Amino acid sequence: MIRLQIQSKPVQLFCSLNLDLSFINSLNCATTGGGSGHQVYDQATEQKLRTEFINKIRNATLADFNFGQLTDPDRWNKYAKGNYRTANSAFFTLLYRYNQLAKKEGKPTIEKEDIVDFIKNAVSTNNRFSIEELTAGPKVTGNDNQPVVVIKAPIEDLLKGKDLGILGATTADRLRDLGDETEMYIKLVFRDTKSRDKNGNLTVVEEGIQPISFHRDADSKITNPDPNDPQVRDKAWDTDEIPEDVIIRGPKEYFKD
Repeated sequence: MIRLQIQSKPVQLFCSLNLDLSFINSLNCATTGGGSGHQVYDQATEQKLRTEFINKIRNATLADFNFGQLTDPDRWNKYAKGNYRTANSAFFTLLYRYNQLAKKEGKPTIEKEDIVDFIKNAVSTNNRFSIEELTAGPKVTGNDNQPVVVIKAPIEDLLKGKDLGILGATTADRLRDLGDETEMYIKLVFRDTKSRDKNGNLTVVEEGIQPISFHRDADSKITNPDPNDPQVRDKAWDTDEIPEDVIIRGPKEYFKD
């Protein structure tokens, strides 16, 4: 009789975990770095706010949007911070630069209507958004205690049908180096807010769906605006060829036309 020693293969077990959006966001150091710091609503309240928001944005047009918080964010601050680079300003600088080049070459531009359609489609198709309560102390901004919508969406949906130019080049680099961090990060309020009057008081009622953030997720990786250090730069950007004062004016230049 021959005895053979047989070694069985190890048993492999596979399992999956269901992760909610808040936990996924906490792993994304590009923007959240462990959380937004905003208050989280209870489930029932958030569901009511989601219904209110979806009903408001479903048939919204460009006229229903107010882009003032992108073009002049200090109007919503009780204490003005002054000019400085932000992820929004850097991203809209690229959009503005892209449109300049596209117009010269007769190619499709990225218009405000494209931005509105992109936001609406992001809400309706992937439903990847959460609603939190903006908190920043007692009346520090005109957004205090307002519900804010946070959306993540693929940048490719914004760039469909475009000749990408400088925007495409930097996006391709980040897709290679950063992966999903090239997704768009969108934050907006959908109830009335307040901006400063001529005396600096937060009394002017601002209506409309108001984007607060609109940029690629990775673009805010090292953005840390400091009014006492106006030369602070976001190292997530390769924009040395664009003067700093131009980047600061990016949103105003883009929305001027």
